[in-house]
Amino acid sequence: MKLPTLKLSTVAISVAIVALAAIYTVQHSAVPPMLETVTRSFMHALGLLAVPILIVVAFRAWAKVTRPELPRWRNGLGLASMAIISATWLFHVLLILVLLILESLQPCLTRPFHIEWLWVAPFWSSFAAALLAIALRGASRTEVIAAALSM
Repeated sequence: MKLPTLKLSTVAISVAIVALAAIYTVQHSAVPPMLETVTRSFMHALGLLAVPILIVVAFRAWAKVTRPELPRWRNGLGLASMAIISATWLFHVLLILVLLILESLQPCLTRPFHIEWLWVAPFWSSFAAALLAIALRGASRTEVIAAALSM
């Protein structure tokens, strides 16, 4: 009897859900401030590392297995979801780099601009990409949804 093995897509979606639960828990319960900061920073770094890996794996699975089986419109929606997640990730990383550079040059330079609204764009873009990923099939669907949750 052969034991079933865990697929990358199952592990990825599980890790993304656990990360979201951990963030929610530290935000809405009485934990020490240091634990909240460490948890948020770790989950943020984990998400930034996981997203490109998941997108590359999802693209490979889509190109090899799923693409020939799906109609054109579903392939287009699936590819659009991967492109949106990739662009959102790049925007997110560039925004972090710009803020770090500005903050290191002049600590009070970023405060007057009220740039908090810039963090809304990655959220809604990830949400749209997750909805578009429903058009995919198999492991690529799960991996793109896990990448969207990780953002």
